[in-house]
Amino acid sequence: MNEKDILSVPYIVYESSVSRLERTIKRLFILIILLILCLVGTNVAWTIYNNEYETIRYDQDGEGINNVNFGGQGDLNNGADGNH
Repeated sequence: MNEKDILSVPYIVYESSVSRLERTIKRLFILIILLILCLVGTNVAWTIYNNEYETIRYDQDGEGINNVNFGGQGDLNNGADGNH
């Protein structure tokens, strides 16, 4: 297209095109805001779900003895030879 063809577009066509693009941009902006809210909502829901469970810590000393600590429930010590 040369410059003459660009200038020959009627203003009403240009105006309707710009109006349509403005509506599309507005819809995309609303969609982005909605997606951000959904992301925040799922992160909050996942955090609440994970806070329902007690954390268990597993340690192993250098001699092959596994120690399972359940917080207030006491310790369970398993020896390397399988004796409890």
